[in-house]
Amino acid sequence: MIQFIFRFVNYIVFRFFTKVTVRGIEPASKVQGGLVVASNHLGFLDGFLIYYTTWRDDVIVPVAEHWQDHTWSRLLVKAMDAIFIDRHNADVNAVREVIRRLKKGGMLILAPEGTRSPTGALIQPHDGAAYLAMKLSTPVVTAALTGTEDKYVFNCWKHLRRPEITLTLGEPFFPPPLPKVNRDEAVSAFTEEIMLRIAALLPECYRGVYKEHPGLKAFALESD
Repeated sequence: MIQFIFRFVNYIVFRFFTKVTVRGIEPASKVQGGLVVASNHLGFLDGFLIYYTTWRDDVIVPVAEHWQDHTWSRLLVKAMDAIFIDRHNADVNAVREVIRRLKKGGMLILAPEGTRSPTGALIQPHDGAAYLAMKLSTPVVTAALTGTEDKYVFNCWKHLRRPEITLTLGEPFFPPPLPKVNRDEAVSAFTEEIMLRIAALLPECYRGVYKEHPGLKAFALESD
């Protein structure tokens, strides 16, 4: 019941208090089994947007450990069936739960940057999404968000306007095998590919540290 209430309220918020445009393919319709959706991270609405754009009941959302300090956020995480994860230490139990759900065919939503970008543009990422995809041979879909920056959203609501939000999805692609040697280098290289694919879906002002990357052009042409 709590999950139904959450989804209903979440739908009302996005349907009547925002303007959401979804571009690209619907990954759930093209991929059978587990799926990793890797996106940029702009604001608090990011995690909730996926529940508005898909009614899948196997969504996996990791939530930063500091939200455990509040009763309301613990209830919200329960309603989302999300997973608290310690971003600063090796959280073995949380990672095992994510892997278990992925193996069952779940859809993991993860921002490689690990936190909201303070500038709105892409920042340096972590390797978690790439590692999980490579370890489980799970397909990846990149997602590019615009218009969910906290300052912009609250300013719009303050002036009784609906923030304009876009979600652009890329085509599914498979990771390379996880090698037995030079593993860190291989995972870092795949992380870079994921970030370049996200950057290619974003307007130039959102590309941040990847704006001048020499490999961006190839993925930008691919996304056209």
